[in-house]
Amino acid sequence: QPDTDTIRQAEVALKPLLKDPRCVPALVEVLKGRGVQPNAVRHVAAIVLRKRLAGHYSKFDASTKTALKAEILSVLANEPERTVRNGAVGVAASLCRLESGSGGTAWPELF
Repeated sequence: QPDTDTIRQAEVALKPLLKDPRCVPALVEVLKGRGVQPNAVRHVAAIVLRKRLAGHYSKFDASTKTALKAEILSVLANEPERTVRNGAVGVAASLCRLESGSGGTAWPELF
């Protein structure tokens, strides 16, 4: 049974950090942390990343966006854990939406 007080404390601690664009690469590192982070933590990182991506994506330069997309493709190609991979699919879908909707360069590597 999850401890709701601990969860609330974690949410309070995370809230200001997630307003900073640097949370995106940090969450990607957690997502990629196979063998380092528990799968449940990596899955939650993917969910949080998907939700926070839209608010920060426009602040990144083209090379950072390209690197981010490459990292997500790598996770999709190599992740054996279904829940983590499904979380990464959600991140990839958000990236596609952001790239196509903002006059971005799209994402030819995905296809």
